[in-house]
Parts: sequence; C-alpha cells; structure tokens
Amino acid sequence: MSKLDHFLKIFEQDVAPFYHKHEETFDLESFHGRFHILRCLILVDTLDKFYTLNGLTYDIDKAFYAVLFHDIAREGNGYDEWEEDSAEICFDYLKKEGFTIQEANEISRLILKEAPFSIEGQILYDVDVLDYNRFFWFPHEEALFDQGKLFVASENDCTKINDEEFRIEIIKKAQALVIFTENIPINISTNDLINKVHSFYLEICN
Repeated sequence: MSKLDHFLKIFEQDVAPFYHKHEETFDLESFHGRFHILRCLILVDTLDKFYTLNGLTYDIDKAFYAVLFHDIAREGNGYDEWEEDSAEICFDYLKKEGFTIQEANEISRLILKEAPFSIEGQILYDVDVLDYNRFFWFPHEEALFDQGKLFVASENDCTKINDEEFRIEIIKKAQALVIFTENIPINISTNDLINKVHSFYLEICN
C-alpha cells in the first residue's frame, strides 16, 4: 500500500465525516470540505514524489496528517479563526493513535503554519495554496491564481530547489483536479469520491 493509499483510508474512515458535516452546514460548495482535503492529499503525494526524486529525506507522514486535520474545526469559510482548534483535534487524534506527546505536538503545530517552515510544514502550506484554484476554475480565470504565494520549486523554497518547469506542472495539475471535481455532485459518498478522484489522479500522472 502506498503512502497516499494509507492516508486516503484514514481520511475515509476517521476524518471525512467531519468535513462532510461542513458541507451539510456552512460549506455547501466544499471549499473546506471533503473535496478540498482530498485534492490536498493528492497534491501532497505529488510534492513528495518531486522532493524524493531530488534526493531529500524527511517525514512525509507529518504533512499528510496535518493536511487531514488542517480545516477540521472550521465553523465557517473565509479567514481561518479555528486553526488552534484544528491543531488540538489533530493532537488528540495522534495521541489516541499511539504517537508520543512530542510527535503529536510537532505534527499538529504544522497546522498553525508558523515560519520558518520545515519541509513538511511548507508542503502543507503549498498544497493549501495550490487548491486556491478552486476559486478560479473557469478557463478564463486560471491566470488569476497567484503563483507568487507558492514556495515549492521557487527561489524561496526551504529546500533551495528552484524548478520553474515543475512549478508550472504542479499548478496545472491542481487546476485539473479542481476542474474534474467541480463536475462531481456534492452529495456523493466519500468512498465513491475517493475512487473517482484517485483514478483521475492516476490518469493525469501517466
């Protein structure tokens, strides 16, 4: 089982119900619901492949866990005033799963997006920014996405890897994921949603 498969299973079993509740209450377009989290998990996998191919060693599990929980405590869209609460929920979950207090704290604090970034913290930040494409998914709006906010593969990347070609590629992939999921009805089951989006991801990776 790949890392992505492992975390998709955790998403489906333990986390998605919270985000589904978002969609049933304040988040009818899933700006911070299951669709957002699922796309972010997939983008974590893409960034992990990029950094691994460039010879970096780090703990990608930290980024996956932080992505899973980074919007879980939201009670509305817009400015995230619930980051501390989301981090606390993440911490409690990891403790129950057998993580030490130090490990749970290190992972959950990534949600607060504090500078300077570790590579795991930067990955969380970047996939969240990349999924801002959900607000500019019409073809005539694609240029409105602010690439300058991204760290990945730029001169500001904490790894010092500057790769413009990859940065363009990952933005296009994020846009493709948004366009694909915009055609999926909001009331889809989590299992079907995961299967559809994961299959599409494998197609665009080949």
